[in-house]
Amino acid sequence: MTFVPINEDHAVAACSFAIGLDTSFNAAALNHILSQSDTWSDLLPARAVVDMEPEESIVPLMPGVSSKAVHFANLRPDGSQVWFMRCGFNEVLVGATRYTRWQKTWDVAKSLIARVATQATDVFAQREVHVATVALQVVDKFYSDGPAAIGSALCRSEWVGDRFFSANSRYWHSHTGWFDEHATGEVLSHLNCGVAREGERDVLTLTHAQQFRLKEGSLVSLSGEKMISRVDEIMTKLHVNNKAVVKAQLSADLSKRIGLME
Repeated sequence: MTFVPINEDHAVAACSFAIGLDTSFNAAALNHILSQSDTWSDLLPARAVVDMEPEESIVPLMPGVSSKAVHFANLRPDGSQVWFMRCGFNEVLVGATRYTRWQKTWDVAKSLIARVATQATDVFAQREVHVATVALQVVDKFYSDGPAAIGSALCRSEWVGDRFFSANSRYWHSHTGWFDEHATGEVLSHLNCGVAREGERDVLTLTHAQQFRLKEGSLVSLSGEKMISRVDEIMTKLHVNNKAVVKAQLSADLSKRIGLME
């Protein structure tokens, strides 16, 4: 028995894109963004005010003057989210659970972030607000209908301990993190991976979260003309890095199956 990707040509179950500001939204800012929801209702028709759950964020959070967030979504008939956007504390986050290809998915998320940035700029007109963090989180999943050895799906790497391969455990979990230095900042990566039982199947999940934390002198003005192009540049680098990490983690067979190698 072995693992196969949850989709025919890719394994992405969900992905989230976010920018972290150097200023938190206050109640007035959130109300203004909520009032402008027609700006993105073509993509996210549902809207709500929700309690902010810090553990769901993917950027370093600043203490918020409001514990609320504004939430917009495109929902399936069962109420689950296809796309959503949340603004709260100092984060603008866009998430997708329907993934086709990187560029198509990121283009939608980028458009939403750009629209919110325009509205947020109106609220913060009295002060300069910057993008301090750009973040990407990708969740890949593979399933098996029966017990599958870890070696059938993963390679030995610097991120998963040898003991999991030696013990050949059916269910396990590994969590690691590291920093990579760049000229304009540093990237913090977290890699969670493991196998658990979901319904009638064993599921191997790889969650790779990255935060590009810009240095003080490299922060990007939220209202600047080059803001979205700079965010696009950084997000593309994070995407390339995510593919490299996943490829290094997976067996050659699985990497080839989801298009990470010829």
